[in-house]
Amino acid sequence: MNYPSINEVNEWFKNTTNFNLIKHCENCAFGAKLISERLNFLDPELAFIMGLIHDIGKLFNTNRYSHLIIGYKFLLENGYDKIARICITHAFPIKTVFFEKNNFNNPEDYEFLKNYLYNIEYDDYDRLIQLADCFSIPDGFCLIEKRFVQASLKYGTSNLTYRKWEKIIQIKKYFEEKINCSIYDILPNVVQNTFK
Repeated sequence: MNYPSINEVNEWFKNTTNFNLIKHCENCAFGAKLISERLNFLDPELAFIMGLIHDIGKLFNTNRYSHLIIGYKFLLENGYDKIARICITHAFPIKTVFFEKNNFNNPEDYEFLKNYLYNIEYDDYDRLIQLADCFSIPDGFCLIEKRFVQASLKYGTSNLTYRKWEKIIQIKKYFEEKINCSIYDILPNVVQNTFK
């Protein structure tokens, strides 16, 4: 699979002043790599890159919804067709557009996302980044439940919020069965970051 180098990704991020975005993406990448290193079916380097770029659209638009498609299109334009999907799939553990059309700057984006999710089959990289996104904060790693609460306070909830949480917990259990331990056993400083 064709994917950008770490140097190329660093070049894309070099002019941003959004420290929290950079640290979140770096921690998502590091966490995905730590888990994938314990598996024989995922490439740790690819998992790392996918974690780095999952929120790349926020460099251009911080809208909660629009950044997904902007990141996807940015990677397509740079020749990374296969990996571009992570910009969308990381936000949808349930393959459903769980927000209203009026939350989009462009109504066509809503329709695009709905159709894209309907026609894609998730793989373990998609699931890994969905999970890593939920335990990564700018300070490092935390319990996924802390991130659930943070996101709910920031964005509110919908009728699918709890189903999304359940899906992330299922994904966590899936990877824990594969690595034969809790993800929290291999992610550093979870207790400190959760309770500070």
